[in-house]
Amino acid sequence: MRTPKHDAARRGFARAATIILAMPALAPAAFAQGKPRRVGILNMVSRKDYQDEGLQKLFLQGMRDFGYTVERDFVLEERFADNDAARLPALVAELVRAGVDVIVSPGTQISLAAQKGTSTVPIVVLLDADPVANGLAVSLARPGKNLTGFSTQFEETTLKNIEFLQAMVPKLTRLGVLTNPSNATMHKRMTGSIIQAAQKAGMQVATREAGSPADIEPAIGALAQEKVQAMLTLPDSVFAAQTRLIAQVALKHRLPTAGNRYQFPEAGGLFSYGMNATNNWRLGAKFVHRIFQGAKPGDLPFEQPTTFELVINTGTAKALGLKVPQAMLLQATRLIE
Repeated sequence: MRTPKHDAARRGFARAATIILAMPALAPAAFAQGKPRRVGILNMVSRKDYQDEGLQKLFLQGMRDFGYTVERDFVLEERFADNDAARLPALVAELVRAGVDVIVSPGTQISLAAQKGTSTVPIVVLLDADPVANGLAVSLARPGKNLTGFSTQFEETTLKNIEFLQAMVPKLTRLGVLTNPSNATMHKRMTGSIIQAAQKAGMQVATREAGSPADIEPAIGALAQEKVQAMLTLPDSVFAAQTRLIAQVALKHRLPTAGNRYQFPEAGGLFSYGMNATNNWRLGAKFVHRIFQGAKPGDLPFEQPTTFELVINTGTAKALGLKVPQAMLLQATRLIE
């Protein structure tokens, strides 16, 4: 027979159950049992460049957003190729031997190396221009492999940068392109698209390769000697880590130069157009969280950017004797004087 005491107990249990069911999925890590998960992060650049950009802080912040605390709930296994793509296969093997539960990849070169090195460890791709064309996914909606993450649309935004350069540089007929030979999978296709678009616009294209920081200044100098009137830098982890150097050398040669990251005009480059790629280090934690919850990467759609930023350094434009068109000023997300 039920009594008021029994009813009170039932109501108390119901309230407790409601509270438990209502607890957010953000904090599964707080109830983790056993040893912490292992998160592998493989970087093309050096540890110093990685730290200078604050990338680890962004990733850890993203993990905290989902209730995970480093050391308590997961540990980091970080590896650095020091701008040497030949080291990537060995570094992937190291991470696999370390028993990582997931590998975080900041770019195409690393993702391809990780894909070759393991078909079972989940891989979260932070930046890739075209995962399908690069062989990382069957489709964006259903990757179907052990990779998922972000598709950046770098190729589209790079082509848009050509239009912006045409608007800013009078009678632009000769365009220079800085490319990384170790990032051949993406850069070969992008360079082909650039040449095709430039030819339609009546421009010639000259390319120079820079596979390491030491190659950058000679490559830009060679483009200047070829009388290019403007330059594009292709999306690349080595170039991202050397943003300031590229901006300084381009300005020394009085080369109007476009990049794909807002850090480029901040460092003195002319302008950038693209997604906020750095923020993907924080957003990528969402995929790690889903994988920790049991999701298969092949079932998690690649996400694409919905917003793009045009950042213009008007001080650099003035130093180069260029006038920023009113249409670009109105479209700009931010102006740097």
